[in-house]
Amino acid sequence: MFNKLLLTTWGFRYPCLLTSWHCALATVLTQVMARTTNLLPGVEKGSVTMKNFTMKILPMAVFFAYGLVAGNMSYSYISLAYIQMIKAFTPVPLVLLSFMSGLEKPSLIVFGIVMIVSAGVTLSSIGELRFNAIGFTLMISAVLGDCFRMILMNLLLKDVQLDSLSLLYYTAPPSTTATTTSPTTPTSPPGRRPRGWRGSPSPA
Repeated sequence: MFNKLLLTTWGFRYPCLLTSWHCALATVLTQVMARTTNLLPGVEKGSVTMKNFTMKILPMAVFFAYGLVAGNMSYSYISLAYIQMIKAFTPVPLVLLSFMSGLEKPSLIVFGIVMIVSAGVTLSSIGELRFNAIGFTLMISAVLGDCFRMILMNLLLKDVQLDSLSLLYYTAPPSTTATTTSPTTPTSPPGRRPRGWRGSPSPA
């Protein structure tokens, strides 16, 4: 409710900064909980090694920030409806990356489904009357960033048993840094509405 009020009624156009505030709050709260409660067993056990932190958690934060920035920049170039079509493409790179990382075993049935989804996105791109290469590239790269983030998270949880609060304890601080230092890109430039805009623009 507060986010909707802030981003629409009050006209705040910087969702990246809003996300960094959320991450900062999560950082403070999980730090306090780790020192005053027993609700973060993964932190108490010290399950996450420095290698896991630098090789998986830090890249997760970078991909998270990039996906947020690129996704919101795309709203200035392509229609909201087309953005939703591209987001529907997310399972395709996610499945392929799962195969490549060894998280899932290749399957002809799954591969066939992936090809169908890819064909659908391709046809929608051809039929898009206001296709914009910059917006398309930004949105596709945002989708890929989210997919890499999810793959890294699954690889981390495969190696280390972490509850949700413990995972947030480790991921919130670097995510705060990444979103705070990322470009403060508004959802759309002043005086310009995204193509296909109806009402107030929504964050990615």
